[in-house]
Amino acid sequence: MGLYSQVIFPRLLDWSLSVPTLAKYRQKLLADVTGEVLEIGFGTGLNLAYYPCSIHKITPIAYISKTFGSLGKSIGYALL
Repeated sequence: MGLYSQVIFPRLLDWSLSVPTLAKYRQKLLADVTGEVLEIGFGTGLNLAYYPCSIHKITPIAYISKTFGSLGKSIGYALL
């Protein structure tokens, strides 16, 4: 994997999909989700912060490899 796919593309994806309009949509869409989730198109994990506490397992499909630190931050924020 090259610089573009490992560094540039994930950051562009996060930036372009982190707009407030989409954040409100994610929050509304995921509010009533419970149990186990199969998330197809997991990407960089932007949805993690919007899953309710009733989720006990998320299985990501088609994620974008980020540095463990960046994905760890997403997971950490989601657990707060």
